[in-house]
Order: sequence, then structure tokens, then C-alpha cells
Amino acid sequence: MDERCSTRTGRWLVVLAALAVLLSGCSDSSSLAAGADSADKAEAAPARGVSLDAELDPVSGAVILPYDRFVVTKNEDSLLVTAASVLASKCAKDQGVAFDPGRLIQNPVYDSEQFYGPWTVAQAERFGFAPPMSEADLVANGLAELPAGQSAWESPNVNLTDAQLAVVEDCQGREDAQRLWAAVTSTGPWWSAIKDLSFSPSPTVAEDPRVQAAWSDLSACLVRQGLEPEADPDYIGLPKGADGNVINAEQISMALTTVQCKDEVNFTKRVADVTAELQAPIIGQYLDELVAHRAAVDSALAEARSIVAEAGLS
Repeated sequence: MDERCSTRTGRWLVVLAALAVLLSGCSDSSSLAAGADSADKAEAAPARGVSLDAELDPVSGAVILPYDRFVVTKNEDSLLVTAASVLASKCAKDQGVAFDPGRLIQNPVYDSEQFYGPWTVAQAERFGFAPPMSEADLVANGLAELPAGQSAWESPNVNLTDAQLAVVEDCQGREDAQRLWAAVTSTGPWWSAIKDLSFSPSPTVAEDPRVQAAWSDLSACLVRQGLEPEADPDYIGLPKGADGNVINAEQISMALTTVQCKDEVNFTKRVADVTAELQAPIIGQYLDELVAHRAAVDSALAEARSIVAEAGLS
């Protein structure tokens, strides 16, 4: 994925101060049935260099599902948004309006994501049950204090008048900027079928018997460790008392125990494999469109890198 719409747990609404991320997310059973009819088309994916397997990277904390390979990551999103802002800034300047495009934010933490809660020791130790985020985002979301001697960040564009903002908005709507914005979005003919399978928790995934078995194994481990599993299916993968709005010793200890149990029963890999299997026929059905979409994304990223480098923001 990417936040991606990412990262990916329903309990917590996190507003990232330093990054605007468009994520993709969830599908109904009828859409899945339609995708299943295209399972044979999925066989063509490997020949075109498209992996339909789930990939877990415990070092970065990334959970890469088949659909994630076609949409932007959070860091790619940041690059595209910054480049579009640079173009808008140049356009506004030509009309006498000083609009600051901001700085390019690239942070390895944005590659780390929860998947039915924290799944790596590094995530649990640093964030407990809160989604992985930068120090600035921790402060913005009230999960950390502003470092001593630092003042809260304020946009240099805060004093623009309504008339000036209208100029900026018009510039943001120009074709060159919109081309970059289009690469950020992940809508297409595949959207209604794939959206439920792009976030965790996914109702469709959670109802799969194989995932139910994995959750049963995880629950048994949590009980052995003195934790009570969540009864609400919306919070599968979490113990009761998990709170993504607090980072303290208690939450970190509980998160570490949860990760230990997930490792013990191979929970994350089992759920990721089921999710990938459910995504595969949909990828097959829209393979041509998705490959073309990713090619357009890659082209936009190359353009964005050039724009940001020229502006001295890289």
C-alpha cells in the first residue's frame, strides 16, 4: 500500500500534520464474486512482472499487498503533493501572490504500517498501539510534547487573503499540477471491487475462515499472557484496553505482548496471505488498467523529482 490510504486500523483517526495521504480501502461480496470470475486472468500477472503475493518487511514495517504495488506510498504521495505545490507557487508568483509550497517530507517511518494492529517489535516499542508516525505528527496528534525551545509550526501561508487564496486555488487546478494530483489518487474501474481489501481491518478478510482460525490462535495466546482479546470484530488482532490515542509504558507493554503472540502463531503472515489471495482475481480482472495506472504514476513521480530538485527542495 501506503496510507495508502495507509496505514490501516479503524479505531483511530489520525490527522498527519506533515503529510496529506490519500488511501485506498474496502469491497462487497458481489464485487468479490465478479473478481473471482477473473481468477484465470490473474495467471498473466507474473509474466508481466506483477507479484500477487503478500510481502512483509519486518525491518521497515511495511505490509505490501498486491494492490499496494499499483498505488503510491506515503513518501511518494508527499513527493507528488510537494511538486504540485511548487508548480502552484510558481503560477501564483507570476500573478503577484507569494505562496510557500512547503518542504519535501520523506521519512522512513511512513513505510511502517499497522496491519490489524502493531506487528513488529519496533512499532510496539515506539508507538504502542498508535499508528507509526513522525515526531511532528506525534506532536500534532497530541501523542508527544513539543520539544523544549521549539515553537509550534505555523504555515507561512496563513496570512493569505481570500483573493490570494483564490489565485492559488486556480493555480492548483492547472493541468500540470492536476497531472501530479491525479497520480496520487487510486480511483478507477477497479475501485468498487478492491476498496474493502485495501485497509485493515477489512470485514471481508475478517470473516474468512482462515483468518478466523488465525484470530482464534492469537486470542488463545493473548489469554495465556493475561490479556483479554477484543470481542468486537472491528478490532480483530487487538487486546481489550488497546488505545491508539495514548503512548505510555502500559500500552507499550501490552503492544509488545500482542506482537509476541502474533509472531508465535504467525498471525500477520496468515492474514496477509488471505488478503493477497482475495485481491488477486480483482488484480487479474483489471490488470491492463492497473499496469497503465502504475506507469502513469511512475511518469508523474519522475516529473515530480525533477520539479522538486529544481526548486531546491530535494
